[in-house]
Amino acid sequence: MKIPFLMLAAMAGWLVSEAAANSQTWTLTDAPSQSWTGVASSADGAQLVAVADDFPMGTIYFSTNAGATWNQTTAPSQSWSSVASSADGSVLLAGADEFPNGTPYISTDGGNNWTETTAPASDYVSVAASADGSTMVAVSQANPSGPIYVSPDSGNDWNPASVTPNGWTGVACSADGVRMVAVALTFPAGPIFLSSDSGTNWTQANAPAQEWEAVASSADGTILAAVSDQPESIVVSTNSGLTWSTTTAPALSWAAIAASADGTHLAAAANGGGIYQSTNSGASWIDTGAPVSSWSSIASSADGNTLAAVVNGGGIYVWAIPSAPVLSLTVSAMGATLSWPSAASGYSVQQSTDLVNWTSVTDMPTAVSGQEQITLSSTATQMFFRLSQ
Repeated sequence: MKIPFLMLAAMAGWLVSEAAANSQTWTLTDAPSQSWTGVASSADGAQLVAVADDFPMGTIYFSTNAGATWNQTTAPSQSWSSVASSADGSVLLAGADEFPNGTPYISTDGGNNWTETTAPASDYVSVAASADGSTMVAVSQANPSGPIYVSPDSGNDWNPASVTPNGWTGVACSADGVRMVAVALTFPAGPIFLSSDSGTNWTQANAPAQEWEAVASSADGTILAAVSDQPESIVVSTNSGLTWSTTTAPALSWAAIAASADGTHLAAAANGGGIYQSTNSGASWIDTGAPVSSWSSIASSADGNTLAAVVNGGGIYVWAIPSAPVLSLTVSAMGATLSWPSAASGYSVQQSTDLVNWTSVTDMPTAVSGQEQITLSSTATQMFFRLSQ
């Protein structure tokens, strides 16, 4: 007879909603206090890299455990301004704004070793890279005539973009490197420019002219978000930059913004303010509870559940929604074995025959190879199981 055990996934885990997001807290990591200017994250949020511009001894630090610990890299001392990461965290691009001699550097081993690129020396304030790190873009502020340079071959060669020079402040690109967006701070009102051919040609977007500070893009380049310091606002485009709308985000001195891969999760940081998050592509915003500080850069994992933010003249903070542990069910002639990670402390197993009324499974779990296990004898009754906390 087939044993009619059924398993229900861990329903008591965290739900990605505004209520859940707002319940999280920011954690100050062990990274040293510096003039942090940029931070980037791998898609899973585990690999982080941060740069500082403490003139003339700016440093680059990296973490391989979601910010739990940080190590200084061997990158030379420069006034580092920004950093970008490939999806797996192995390819990193760092920009320096030591005008007129700043140059981007590349690491292909997750930050252990760094090589100077052949990009012309300039005042690079923002960089971006495709998911595989093959396409790179760097923008220079050099107000009012900053150039944009694009590399199609992982930073080996750099080509000037055909775009009107501006005091660029931010750049982002799609995962495939085809779509790019750049924003400028040119006083008194900067433009937003778009490229749909990997940076070869650019057109000015039909966006409000403001003092833009930073921009972010979804993986497909459909959802774009830009933050402005004057006026203090956040604007979003859901059609690859064809049209833009001002969101209901509070009026703060916005300095940085990050987006999840699908663009539904946005996180914006203010200089002298807090950090706000949207889980609906900017339709509404909630305060994440970050301390009021001089936030300068923010990075997001692909799912938007892990954030890292840096303070110019402070530390590095991380914020994460813990993932729900997975309850597994293995059925044999002897019965059914339920198992879940031992690291997921505080969970117990419940059972139900109707998905309405739940009772605790009284059998005590046994630790086996990093898993908590409960083996139940066969029964003729259809049964559902779930983890509860």
